[in-house]
Amino acid sequence: MTTIRDRGVSLILPTSAPSLEEPLTFAASVRKLGLRRLWLGQTLALDPHQIHVSLAAAGHGVHGGTSVTLTPLRSPLEAALQARGAAVLTGRPYVAGYGLGAPEFVAMSRGEPYASPLTAIREYLGAVRGLLDGERVSVDGRYLSMGPTALQKMEHPPVEVGAGVLRKAMAQVAGEVADSAITWMTPSNYLQETIVPALDQGAERAGRPERPRLVTVKHFAVAREGRDPYEIAYRGAGLHLSQPHYAAMLRSAGLAIDPADPVSGARALVNFDVFATGTPKEIAREIARYYEAGVDEIVLNPCGVLLSEGTDAALRDVEDVVGALAEHWGPSPLGKRRLHALVRRHCLAMKDMIVGLDEHEPDPLPLDFMDPFAGFQLAVHLEKELDVVLAEHMAYFKGGTSHDLTEHILSAHPGLG
Repeated sequence: MTTIRDRGVSLILPTSAPSLEEPLTFAASVRKLGLRRLWLGQTLALDPHQIHVSLAAAGHGVHGGTSVTLTPLRSPLEAALQARGAAVLTGRPYVAGYGLGAPEFVAMSRGEPYASPLTAIREYLGAVRGLLDGERVSVDGRYLSMGPTALQKMEHPPVEVGAGVLRKAMAQVAGEVADSAITWMTPSNYLQETIVPALDQGAERAGRPERPRLVTVKHFAVAREGRDPYEIAYRGAGLHLSQPHYAAMLRSAGLAIDPADPVSGARALVNFDVFATGTPKEIAREIARYYEAGVDEIVLNPCGVLLSEGTDAALRDVEDVVGALAEHWGPSPLGKRRLHALVRRHCLAMKDMIVGLDEHEPDPLPLDFMDPFAGFQLAVHLEKELDVVLAEHMAYFKGGTSHDLTEHILSAHPGLG
């Protein structure tokens, strides 16, 4: 069954979280909309790995990722330990994304910037991946000296090691050593023409069978009455636009960006659809172009609206765009048949418990045996298998067959088809 999650649509909480309140709200949205995972970035308030574990402990665990934590803040051993710990304690696969940070941050953290950022990230990611794979890692590199060192062996859900990527050379390194390449504020044509070929080149150079997954964080805001898209874009992206390495990437993609003038930079992002705006359907069409360019996972970033209008407005935009994406892709006949087969199987199990089964049960299955409590129990079982929120919708179900129930579920979560 093809779902929004299978398509690779995710959500990022793009601001610093001083408590668990906002992460809980975003995690609930990920579950409600059936998205792939919740991404968190590096902040100096709360550690993102700890937030993901806390969400799981609070009963709101979702697939998690970091976009990205900064290498100067933790050794490869500590990085591998925290990433594996997040996977173990949430019980879900985890994407641990790493980046070097701005040269100024690196200099502040370690006394001087990396003279060769490519060497630094290659050494770091290679060590983290080796440790997660259970290897005894020994490194005598330009920036990294360790080992022999190994983590205590234990079973855990899969952990991807991701690399923050902006330009061609870093994409080649990611192709060599990373499981995923994570980009931020990158135009679709630049990804297709520069980043994807560089990932392929790096993978081929390292003798890997395929390139890393490509994950792209996409800024957006639905056009609504009273909103100025340029102001929203500036609120959401102004900080990154003022940093030389982001400006250089955007210039290489054809945008006239000056880090000294982030206000003009924000206008360019909107004018060139790097910051997507318009109706939800128009934004959905723009996002679909990223998949055509080779992206494997889109991470929706409502930062501009979040900072301008608050959490409710930001998540309203997310919900509208996810709904438009589901309509854009549309439920496939195969997806609907698979969903109905799953729903029918659970309905049959429920009927067997309540009144018993006949030798030849019809399809679609009549649901006249179900009372409200049985409906709630059915929703709980379906929620667990589909990993979406359904119980609240069952109160409004009025149909009489398993086909009717399938259509009702699709109306609440169109991406499930």
